[in-house]
Amino acid sequence: MVSEILYTKDYINVTREELLNNLKEELKPKRFKHVLRVEETALELARQYDYKDLEKVSISALMHDHCKDYSDEKMYQLATMYAPYEPLRVANEAVWHGLAAAELARAKYSVFDDEIIHAIAQHTIGAKEMSLLSKLLFVADYIEPGRNFDGVAEARKLAETDLDAVVFYKMRETIKHLVETNKKVYVESVVIYNHWAKKQEG
Repeated sequence: MVSEILYTKDYINVTREELLNNLKEELKPKRFKHVLRVEETALELARQYDYKDLEKVSISALMHDHCKDYSDEKMYQLATMYAPYEPLRVANEAVWHGLAAAELARAKYSVFDDEIIHAIAQHTIGAKEMSLLSKLLFVADYIEPGRNFDGVAEARKLAETDLDAVVFYKMRETIKHLVETNKKVYVESVVIYNHWAKKQEG
């Protein structure tokens, strides 16, 4: 059960209950429910793919959208503290919020475990190299039960047997959706997609 996961303070300076209370204050109700579903889905995937540290999974999942309802200005400020590089200026809140949450995790919650921090930061567009924890969160955010879009059933099916396949599927379908809806594609997303496309070629 999710509620049975106890934080040891090895990774974060609050209890799970305290973190949930903070999230309730900072997130809209709909997003808070999404975060809980992502945690549950990530934990299910962790057990399926034999990832043992469920505390890391819980922290990463609960923290991943912590900054999603911040103002663009505040979100961008935190994001550039985490990743102060030029291309970030042409991104938007869809990219910024993961980096911002990673910075908030370090600054407010004393989360210094690289695997957790990277999972939070990478959950929006992925990365060339991703740990199992990063993949679990990346996929859980995409296929949690509240998601309802064309292709989600296929993604869930892929997740039953091949985590890398659904990671690549999400990258491909996200870029495809942005193009089809005439939205900007963050350049780093394309770089990461190309890296994974090459990996898929074997």
